[in-house]
Amino acid sequence: MKRIKNFALILTFVLFAIPAAASEADPHMGWRVIDFIIFVGILYYFLHKPISDFFRNRKLSIKQAIEDAEHLLEKSKNKLSETEKLYQTVDEQIAKIQSLYQRKAELQSETIISKAKEMAESYRLNINEALTSEQEAAKKILFKELFDKMEHQLVETLKKSDKNVHKKINEKIIASLRSL
Repeated sequence: MKRIKNFALILTFVLFAIPAAASEADPHMGWRVIDFIIFVGILYYFLHKPISDFFRNRKLSIKQAIEDAEHLLEKSKNKLSETEKLYQTVDEQIAKIQSLYQRKAELQSETIISKAKEMAESYRLNINEALTSEQEAAKKILFKELFDKMEHQLVETLKKSDKNVHKKINEKIIASLRSL
């Protein structure tokens, strides 16, 4: 209703202005202005609702787009803050990982060193056993050679001596060999 009053008010002002303009220029000018005003009125009557609906819908769609953009902006800001928090903790996480792997490396190093020590001790014991067995074998060989030489010398000495002495020496040698 208010629109109709506004339209009537504007139409009244224009109608009062028409005779003044028509008298000076063209006498048919007043009718042309009236025709134009009627044409604009008809356009307004028929197109007012579709145009106002179009602009109302456009206003709502723009408002919805702005709200969607604000919502998307808020989500983006939240995502950015989460990413910044993660970025800030990256250095701490790197330090933790480095510390963990440093400790693992130290443990592996200690394990390798202890195994190497065990192997060295085992080799040392094996070498000592091998040396001991070699010494025993060498002693046996030396004793055998010594015994053979002594026997040979004894036999040679006995050949030169008489038979009774020879018998006594044999008995002593057999007794001493039994005691070994």
